[in-house]
Amino acid sequence: MRLTVLGKYGPFPKPLGGTSSYLLQSGETAILLDAGECSFTRLSSIIAPESLSAIVITHFHHDHTADLGVYSYYFERLYNSGKINKFPLLVCPDDVSAAAKIYRSSPFFDVKAVNDGDTVAIGKASARFFRMNHPVATLGVKISDGVKVFAYTGDTNLSENLVPLAKNCDLLLVDGCFTDKDWTDKKPHLSVGKVCDLCLKLGVKGIVSHINPSYDEREIAEEINSSGADCLIAEEFGIYEI
Repeated sequence: MRLTVLGKYGPFPKPLGGTSSYLLQSGETAILLDAGECSFTRLSSIIAPESLSAIVITHFHHDHTADLGVYSYYFERLYNSGKINKFPLLVCPDDVSAAAKIYRSSPFFDVKAVNDGDTVAIGKASARFFRMNHPVATLGVKISDGVKVFAYTGDTNLSENLVPLAKNCDLLLVDGCFTDKDWTDKKPHLSVGKVCDLCLKLGVKGIVSHINPSYDEREIAEEINSSGADCLIAEEFGIYEI
C-alpha cells in the first residue's frame, strides 16, 4: 500500500496548498479519499482520474468536497466522448443534507451510500466504515488489501469508534486540527496531543493531517516530539509506504 497526500489543510488551505485529499494505492486498486481543493489537478499528475477504483467521501463539508463537482464534469466529458461506459464508484455517508444531495444526484458517479459498520469491496481491497464525532454525518474508514491495513479518521473529535478504527492498523491518517492549548471536547476536531495519545495507546504509526493553516507547523512538531509518539506531520505530495 502507498499513500500520497494531495492536500492536507482544513478548513481552508495556505496559499498554493490544498485541502483534505489523499490517494491510496495497492496494486491496481486506487482510492481517492476525499476530494478537497486542488485534488483533481494533483491526482491527474499521478494517475488518470478514470482509473480510480473509487472516490471515498468521509463527509460533505466543502474542504473535503471542493473538487468533487470537477470530477463529475470530467467523467461526463469522457462518457459523452465514448471513452468510458461506466462511472466511478462514489462511496459516501448516507446523508440527506443539501450538499450531499447535490453530489449524490450526479448521474456520472456510481453512488454507494454507507453507514456505521458497513463494509464495501473496492477493487481488491475491503473498506469498513466507522461513525465519527463531527457536526455532520462523518465516517472514518479502515482499508485492508489482505496484507496491510490503513485507517483514516476523516474529521472528528474524541469518539468511541476511534479505537476500533485505529486498532491494529499499519498507518493511521488522523485529524489533528488543533494544538492542545486551543482544544476542548466541544470542538469539531482532535488536537495534536490527542492524536499522539491515541497512537501511543494503540502502538500505531500516525500521520497528523487536516492541518490548521493558522498555525506555525513548528508548534505542531513540538507537540508531537514532546509526546514520544510515532507520528509525522503530513506533507503535501508526500508519499508514504505502508
